[in-house]
Amino acid sequence: TMHFLKQTVLSKIYYDIILSDEKNARFYYEVLEKSSNYRVNKTITDPIFKTYIGEFKLILTEEQFQIICLFNAGARREFMMNYFKKHLDTPPYEVSNYFESIVPLLMRIDKGTVDSVLLQSENIARSIDYSELVFLV
Repeated sequence: TMHFLKQTVLSKIYYDIILSDEKNARFYYEVLEKSSNYRVNKTITDPIFKTYIGEFKLILTEEQFQIICLFNAGARREFMMNYFKKHLDTPPYEVSNYFESIVPLLMRIDKGTVDSVLLQSENIARSIDYSELVFLV
């Protein structure tokens, strides 16, 4: 579960920085509005998600993997479009929890394991001082 845990910690920090800063949020929204989340993130996310296959000893065809990645990208994009239009008022760590559970649950990784990793990642992220980390100045 180490790769999954690492990814969820990074995700919490990433979304907290983006969603807690008006400039970062506006930039993220503008990029998301103009382009497919899948095309933007595919080269980053696909290798991460492939590590889950080995880490959890999963059996997936390449087509199944691609379908899961497409569902993930679509769900993330739709969520964020609603979030930025103020239809949702979800704290950044919770946004990360939803996002980071999509692929593992679609891959049929045990929900108890997913929930445990999400909780661990929140504890770790909250223990890190990333206040000096800035995306847009």
